[in-house]
Amino acid sequence: MRTSTPLPWVHWRITPRTSQVNRAVSIQYPKLRAKYGISVRYAQDHTAHLKTEFGFDMVQVAKNRYASQQYHDFIGFHVSKLLLERTFPIVYGVELKDVLAHEDLAIGSFRYAVSRMIPKMTQIALRTHKKDMMKESPSFAKKKFLYRLSRSDYEKEWGKDYKKDGFKTRLFSVLLRYMPKIWPFKALAFNSPTPQTAEMYFKSINTTVDQYRIYLQQLRAGTLELTNCDFDTGQETTAAEYSLTDESYAKLLGRLEERKSALTSPNLRDNVLNFYANLTLPIETKKDSGRWQNVLTSLDQLKLFTPAPIVAASPAD
Repeated sequence: MRTSTPLPWVHWRITPRTSQVNRAVSIQYPKLRAKYGISVRYAQDHTAHLKTEFGFDMVQVAKNRYASQQYHDFIGFHVSKLLLERTFPIVYGVELKDVLAHEDLAIGSFRYAVSRMIPKMTQIALRTHKKDMMKESPSFAKKKFLYRLSRSDYEKEWGKDYKKDGFKTRLFSVLLRYMPKIWPFKALAFNSPTPQTAEMYFKSINTTVDQYRIYLQQLRAGTLELTNCDFDTGQETTAAEYSLTDESYAKLLGRLEERKSALTSPNLRDNVLNFYANLTLPIETKKDSGRWQNVLTSLDQLKLFTPAPIVAASPAD
């Protein structure tokens, strides 16, 4: 999952509308389109997705469409450890420390990446790519996008100029012109969006905002029901629908067995068992016979486990 970063709209990929990103990757990279078709999933090429999304962000930064430094300082990229520690067992049936052995280090690394490293990469990319930024053609989707930007609650905080380049930034930009774009600098080798993919970007943002407003209205009315869908494809979450989903469920099942399912809620148990209801499907984990056997063993253990009923907290609690 993404969070707010000094790039303008990187949250657009965490919605079911991300199929637009998959299509954009296919357009930006013809060889991938020839191999995978009109929709290239993140699992099929991580780097191409990274470059495509970074390219979208860079165009907006180059055109001064980004949140100001004051805004990001206010957000602070704080992570509530207590909230994570309370909710993780409820959602996943395991303790947070089971997944993050060094919580403070993991959270600190995350905060450094989004508050320092990504902005620095953006500065470097601007110096090396700004001349190549495409001119945008007018469209209704773009106008709607820009109107929403100007109406932001943080309107008075939007900056006019990106942070000035320092000596280190200028030095890195020169070095990167002559060195291979290796991790973590793969994104700096991005291609500028085409007119077609730029239009898809604007439409995707607008659709996301429209849907978010509907969700808020439903939340206020007490009628909100979120669909259990794959954030990469927008399709319903089912076995064999997406390789990364299959891998995630296999890992979760293994974690639950390690814990003897002690923290597994009735809803979580039902969800996992429903996911594996049809074992004849071409589930990704089957490609490794050893891992698949572990999945089957863990499933048998989970079926035998009877979760304790959830007791509603009293008003005094």
